[in-house]
Amino acid sequence: MDFVALGIQVVLLIVGFVLLIKGSDFFVDGSSSIASLLKIPTLIVGLTIVAFGTSAPEAAVSITSSLAGSNALAVSNVIGSNLFNILLIIGICALLKELELEKKVLNTDLPFLVIITLIASAFILISWNITRIEGIILVFILIGYVIYLIYSTKKSEASQEVEKPKMGLPRSIIYIVGGI
Repeated sequence: MDFVALGIQVVLLIVGFVLLIKGSDFFVDGSSSIASLLKIPTLIVGLTIVAFGTSAPEAAVSITSSLAGSNALAVSNVIGSNLFNILLIIGICALLKELELEKKVLNTDLPFLVIITLIASAFILISWNITRIEGIILVFILIGYVIYLIYSTKKSEASQEVEKPKMGLPRSIIYIVGGI
């Protein structure tokens, strides 16, 4: 490979990182604004809207890999992404600024993460595959969790932190879509 081609690839990589960072800013701003407009607490936004949006690329890769018959790549992508998110991202955030967690995260969300990890692991370890039925179970667990989040938010709405909207709904949607 010549130096010109390498230089172009390095420039494209840097441009990609800049677009990724700016896209994540757009996504977070749009998501926060929609949450404010709908009076949804910040914690719920992080656990749902932002989590779904940031997982969209991994979902696309894993679904495409699975459809192409590359099941190992599909599952490895999910496991690797979770390890990266938990270990590196939380680690770097904690290095930059100590992380204070809300009691809800410690009492509900963290135990739920451990439980679903154990369930998914059990599905894999029992027969070294995940059946369609087990896939349906996992999807329904996620739907149930989101319903629980919405219900628990409505129940304790008065004590939840809700920011003022930064922009209107159409612009927020454009920011979210553009950020992804």
